[in-house]
Amino acid sequence: RRGLPVVVLNRRGYGGLDLEASSAKVTLFGFDEDLDDVMLAVGCRMPGRPAAIIGFSCGSGYAGRYTGTHAHLSAWSKPPSTGAMPRILCAVAYDPGYDVSPDGAVANIPAPYSWFMNWAVKYQYAFKHLEQLRQKSASCAEIVSGMLNPAVGLRETYRKARRLSGIGDSNAWLDMQQTKLENIQVPTLAINSRDDPICVWANVEAHAEIIAKNPNLVLAELQRGSHGCKFGFWGFASVVDDMIGD
Repeated sequence: RRGLPVVVLNRRGYGGLDLEASSAKVTLFGFDEDLDDVMLAVGCRMPGRPAAIIGFSCGSGYAGRYTGTHAHLSAWSKPPSTGAMPRILCAVAYDPGYDVSPDGAVANIPAPYSWFMNWAVKYQYAFKHLEQLRQKSASCAEIVSGMLNPAVGLRETYRKARRLSGIGDSNAWLDMQQTKLENIQVPTLAINSRDDPICVWANVEAHAEIIAKNPNLVLAELQRGSHGCKFGFWGFASVVDDMIGD
């Protein structure tokens, strides 16, 4: 509605994207190199135009992490970055959980939402790519079988899913996936709802001090809004659409 071009990136293995068995790998919070490819394509097609990185839920962790690890692309840096990659003007983290460790946001999801999330992770990251992951290696086949075990709960499914990223060490995976709020160097809007049953408010409170210390971060706190459903009084449109656009 504001005349801005929009480019949508689905995380690897998500949103109907297939995987090649020989190089199959997936992770809930995306790979920086995939967004690098998209940014480069945007820069080549629209040279000189800055980009805003916007992510929802798991994608919000992707957006925040990428913005922090790519501070050299900040449109506000002096001197500005050079090359074909577009500079990052700003970012939006829509319903972030902040802590991607198995003992972080995922551990705070209450039942019955944790049950639904468990089966969603099993389906999106294991069942949908069952044949490709089985063909890749015996270890991947073992991981997928463990994830699809009905007796395995959300936290254990999540722990196993980390190993499908190609990163064997859990500390290395966390370093690759965790958003470091203190490193964000562009204006960034975080949007959270107090009644969110997926990314619960306790996650926000645990990171409130870090958010307050970074002048580039601002938190929009909504009393009501659940997870993604930020509709106005009449329920016809999301108030977040205008917040992000503005």
